[in-house]
Amino acid sequence: MRKLITWFKNLKTPQATFLGLIGAAIITGFFLLINKCELPSSSKLPIISQHPEVERINKEISEYLKEIDNKLESDINEKQRLLNIVFDSIDKSINIDEKDGEIYFLYAEAYLRDRDKNYENALNNYDKALKNKYYYECDVHYGYGYVYEALGDQALFKFDFSSADVHYKSAIDYLNHAINDQKLSFYKYDINKAKGIISRIEQKKGICKFDGIFRKAFSPDINLISDYDVYSGMEELAKNFTDRNLWKNATLCYYWLFNQNNITGQRRKKNTESLRYVSERWEYSDDFIHDISNNSVNAIIDNNNVNIREDHTIDDNNVIREFNLFERIKVFQRSNFKQNVGNVNAYWYKVYADNDIEGWVYGKHLIFYPNLFISINQ
Repeated sequence: MRKLITWFKNLKTPQATFLGLIGAAIITGFFLLINKCELPSSSKLPIISQHPEVERINKEISEYLKEIDNKLESDINEKQRLLNIVFDSIDKSINIDEKDGEIYFLYAEAYLRDRDKNYENALNNYDKALKNKYYYECDVHYGYGYVYEALGDQALFKFDFSSADVHYKSAIDYLNHAINDQKLSFYKYDINKAKGIISRIEQKKGICKFDGIFRKAFSPDINLISDYDVYSGMEELAKNFTDRNLWKNATLCYYWLFNQNNITGQRRKKNTESLRYVSERWEYSDDFIHDISNNSVNAIIDNNNVNIREDHTIDDNNVIREFNLFERIKVFQRSNFKQNVGNVNAYWYKVYADNDIEGWVYGKHLIFYPNLFISINQ
């Protein structure tokens, strides 16, 4: 060893430098080799043991799901046709290997694309994916976040603020898990998009703070209805629902504000205009059709001398009687067509008044609002 050191010292500077560089390269390469063997890079995909046929089928399923996502919302039949192929293919994969976690992940994703949106089945299959060691857990957590946001929306739509708050909290927790997960995402979703979804859910979660205000507003205790804090809270709640296009919810809140007879002047005028605005948008929503088809909705007459007719045609001989401004009626049927009257194109509605009168009223003259019972308990 001493002879080697003495020999190295006697070398000229250029020779020593050259040999030093070679030695450093050899040592560096040696340590890199060790690190490569002991600490595999997290940037590389894991080797997952999978039945070859299952792997092939699952790749096809993934492509079908992407194709479904690229279809327009109006392509309902084509999307359903592709989804039927997906479900059939999933059954084939499960028959080959029922312990493949990816199959259940794809099953959950398929349920989320089904027109019935079976969230319970989606959650069950996400659970099975994790149970069967599906590697890309962040994708499952992202899916959980999507489902729990949807369940929160459903609860909020029914004015079940407490359940909505719980679901939204779960959605945020799972999305944060997905963001913080170091494993690569199979779908490579945008982390910034996930953060944007969390921000959106936080805003909706903020609506849940109005639970007490809403319950007070619809309390049978008359004294509470004149509470100014309740009135201001309902104004803010109505605006929140309007900003999020929850037209049925906004309509019920603005109806409550409109119904406060102690509010006069410009504030009452503004409440009436807001009620007209959200009511019209609710009228053309899917849940309005659901309510009027399965139960009934309410309406306020929005003009003086509004005719109720025996049928849905403009004819001087079919007038039963006239309604006055702001009379309340029940509405339980909509015509299958719109009719032009002047510069207005609107539906006709079959209505029932308290004095046992039934007939048809032109939609232009009606401001709709939902039954409270349907909104909360349906």
